[in-house]
Amino acid sequence: MQVKQIAKKFGFFCTIVILLFIIGTFIFVYIKPQRIPNLLKSQEGIHKVNQEANSLWSKHMIGLSGVEALSEGDLKSYPAINSLGGSVWIFPNNRNMPAYIRVRISKNRNVRFILIFEPGTKPQWGQSESAIEIAPNIFVLNSSGWGGE
Repeated sequence: MQVKQIAKKFGFFCTIVILLFIIGTFIFVYIKPQRIPNLLKSQEGIHKVNQEANSLWSKHMIGLSGVEALSEGDLKSYPAINSLGGSVWIFPNNRNMPAYIRVRISKNRNVRFILIFEPGTKPQWGQSESAIEIAPNIFVLNSSGWGGE
């Protein structure tokens, strides 16, 4: 009789361990937190990015009528923005969004971007589940719906 009780308890324990393993795997694989570049984790880093973004606005926004990709040569003048990740694009104002700089920070199918808006402007979407506000004008966006690079 003691053997049956021990077997029941062991079976229950094994079931709990397997269930926790499955839940942990699901969280690790499917619900990854949005990674924020180290530069944007400090006020000094945010300030550097905003300074460079302001310079980009003044240099590239004049006469911008469409989306503009920045080349590696362009980015040499902006080391903080360049250090954030991959490709950098400038998007002009449109009826739904103010102008912004978009930096792709992931290379896998779970696409992540940093969106840097002109100071004093914000996207109209507000705070959404897929966006993390780093500063009033800087967001990390996790969305496969933003752009085809």
